[in-house]
Amino acid sequence: MRKAASERLAEIGREFKGNIEVTHCVDALYDMAGLPKFGETPRELMFMFLLGILVSDSWFRSGTSRSTHAELSASIKYSWSKDLGKGFCYALGKIGISSKRHKNQVSQRNGKTTVSRKWASEASPFLQWVKRTLLGLKASTPKSWTPIQADWILQMPHDWRVAFLQGIADGDGCATIKGFYAEISTAMNPDFLARILASLGVHASPSSTGVRIYRKEDIRRSEELPLFKHAVGRQERLTQLRIMTESAKWRRISERELKIIVDLHRQGFKSGQITEILWNRFGALRQPGTIRKTIKRESRKRVKSPG
Repeated sequence: MRKAASERLAEIGREFKGNIEVTHCVDALYDMAGLPKFGETPRELMFMFLLGILVSDSWFRSGTSRSTHAELSASIKYSWSKDLGKGFCYALGKIGISSKRHKNQVSQRNGKTTVSRKWASEASPFLQWVKRTLLGLKASTPKSWTPIQADWILQMPHDWRVAFLQGIADGDGCATIKGFYAEISTAMNPDFLARILASLGVHASPSSTGVRIYRKEDIRRSEELPLFKHAVGRQERLTQLRIMTESAKWRRISERELKIIVDLHRQGFKSGQITEILWNRFGALRQPGTIRKTIKRESRKRVKSPG
């Protein structure tokens, strides 16, 4: 399988024309599989994780037409963002590209202030090759404007695809108990991500913001991959979501639950928040859709019997 992966990468790499020796770059890429592990993760998997990050939260900042920088920022509100940045820099270092932590970024949007940690690499022709050849993006085109062309990833070994997906999910993924799904946000690549997930046995449905994982068996499979690598808070929520879907047994909504649902709704709680509260209090799985239907039904009763 790795030999087939190597041959495919070699074939892709021969298409690149630049000021670096293509054969050397391709050999360096697929020969990672034959090198010793560093830490717990083989080098080729760190590279695939890096590709995923480059597709999601990281971005390319062009230095020249022959080389480019890779940069990453992550909000300080996520404690695990430090580990994400270290993983980003570590993966770059293992392919011979230096990077470092920069000053925090402060931005304003819709009246809210966001502080983010930032990391950036040196300019490298290898990163330009990655952008143009492995991701199929033009040197001058921002990745937010066009879908990537990377079907070759679908032919890679299972663990390579998982590592790539983890890079994307750590950057643009989430797991929500309030919404009762896991999601990867993407404007340009929903079809591609759905195919990557499908190749790993996970069905994802299109949403207005990306692709979502709803079904019980797909939540379980994505949690087992695992979907997230450094975003430990997200992985913990995904595990909680899996536990909820697997352990909950259907039963009628009790009068006590009904009273709590109605009271919380009157206090302004949303259906997803009520789902979480009921689970924590009773171990009862009431999905947001069920909560909304219950509230609607009770509202109709009050209208019919105002007295």
